[in-house]
Amino acid sequence: MDSELDFEEVFELERELRAVERELHDQRTALRTELTAAFRRANADTLHDADQRDYPLSRPEKRAVRRETAGPVRLLPEWEDAYRELADDQRTARERLTAFHRDVFSTLAEDAPYTVTAEPGGTSLDQPYLDVRARDGDSVVVLAVDNPVTEGYAYRTTDEYTEQDVENAIRLSESLPDIDIERFGFVTHDTALVGDIDADTTDPERIRAHVRVEILEGLDAVDYEYVETDGSPILAFLETVDERGLGGS
Repeated sequence: MDSELDFEEVFELERELRAVERELHDQRTALRTELTAAFRRANADTLHDADQRDYPLSRPEKRAVRRETAGPVRLLPEWEDAYRELADDQRTARERLTAFHRDVFSTLAEDAPYTVTAEPGGTSLDQPYLDVRARDGDSVVVLAVDNPVTEGYAYRTTDEYTEQDVENAIRLSESLPDIDIERFGFVTHDTALVGDIDADTTDPERIRAHVRVEILEGLDAVDYEYVETDGSPILAFLETVDERGLGGS
């Protein structure tokens, strides 16, 4: 990609690539819904949890179903092939999107005062396909690029709180519902944005609420801002970088 970006062309190509990937996603989702309904109907009388199964099944799920059924399992192999072809097509479209956005973000950073890393995200079609991080002094912008919704955040590190401190607090906030209450002291011990847990209660949900407040107060101290868009990830990045002063303003 040229170092001098023609943004009109860039945004048009982005729209086209996103539309193709999204259409394949919608087709795959619709087919999975149909296959799941057909599988549940076909096995309702012989499989006790047929109404809880999503189709296509993985190999371990097929083995489990064959063990648990009270009769022959009815599978849909031809439709499975069609579903997997759609998934492969979507994966290819997503790889093109990943490469496109990685090139754009790298080009944007060539002559910019900030540094950018753009790394492929998860391999699953249900995960964001690109992780973008921009830094300039104490300012940080992070985006998890996906289609259609891109999410992320921006903050400023301080003498008291480092980038790692902030990232630890954000991860802790996201995982709060899944943490065993007995482990709270352990997981918060090394999280600088969270002070001592001195909530006057033994109720797990009230303790979680207390920790969540501690995290929010800490994030407020680093000028934390949540970012979300269902539009162009490139435009969201540029606007956030500009708002946070990473562009030298």
